[in-house]
Amino acid sequence: MAPGAAGARHIVMRGYRHDAEQATAAVDPDGWLRTGDVGSIDADGYVRVLDRMSPSNIEGAVRVCCPLVATVIAIGDDRSYVTALLTLDPDACAAFAQRHALPDATPAHPDVVAAVEEGIAAANERLSRVEQIKKHTVLPVIWEPGGDELTPKMSLERKVITRKYATEIEAMYC
Repeated sequence: MAPGAAGARHIVMRGYRHDAEQATAAVDPDGWLRTGDVGSIDADGYVRVLDRMSPSNIEGAVRVCCPLVATVIAIGDDRSYVTALLTLDPDACAAFAQRHALPDATPAHPDVVAAVEEGIAAANERLSRVEQIKKHTVLPVIWEPGGDELTPKMSLERKVITRKYATEIEAMYC
């Protein structure tokens, strides 16, 4: 039953201790907890969980299918579709340029663009429809471990990235 249905309001949680911003992000205005689960509600109001949408699953598929990619972050929270920011691996790009007799393999080179698009398409074939990347942007930068975007252990600094690249992210939703 939905929160507030038939006069009842179910409380999932009051919030995160000393972190109102995170609590606001976790629970929508109607009281639903944003879990990242993919589900459906039948005619009788029963909820069925079908799958769990995980950004790391999406990101892993891209890394496997697109060897030019060094880092990828899937963006989709509170969005109508999934997008991705990518950075390229300089060594992989150099090898790509050599194999294809290119003077360079910059993110803007048509052959590099085509190879990345093929990799995204291959990754999308491995993903459920709601997980598939609809748009992506290749950033002309390298993210270094311990920098703004990556921890020393190579984990993505998701909040930092979404703030720092807000313009690029919003452009994928226009």
